[in-house]
Amino acid sequence: MKNLAEEICSFHCPRWHELPEISLYMDQVLSILEKALSIFVNENEEKIATAAMINNYVKQKICIPPIKKRYHREHLAYLIIVCITKRVLSISEIYALLERLLSKYSIAEAYDLFCDELEYALQITFNGCTSREGLDMEKDAVLGILRATLLAFANRMLAKALLSSEK
Repeated sequence: MKNLAEEICSFHCPRWHELPEISLYMDQVLSILEKALSIFVNENEEKIATAAMINNYVKQKICIPPIKKRYHREHLAYLIIVCITKRVLSISEIYALLERLLSKYSIAEAYDLFCDELEYALQITFNGCTSREGLDMEKDAVLGILRATLLAFANRMLAKALLSSEK
């Protein structure tokens, strides 16, 4: 059985062509999100997404509105991006990120780029965390936790700085 770090390193974010082409109801969307992103949720945490959350993302124009209460591939792409990035960015920062991505790329290209970058970041972070400067996670988990926390902080600050500098 794989440990969590190995599972995260081998995480596969479904690409554009892997997302369903058919229209979906809210409960189906929630099921897909839960299945695709379950690795990022602890037992004690809230769900990765709820119907209320999705409705709020639509109201805040972070996600495009459903068409006759049906969701499509574009919606899933937006929602996967939001569900991941909301852990480090505010809603207004996510909006700015999406706006910039979509000014340069189509939704399909932007989403696939997001998936590639997410997988790369996870592999670099988790592989780096377990082997960096001889760090043995079993012997010095506290140092690993500290490094991971500070890397997350530094990367969050970098993202905020880049978002504010390109207005």
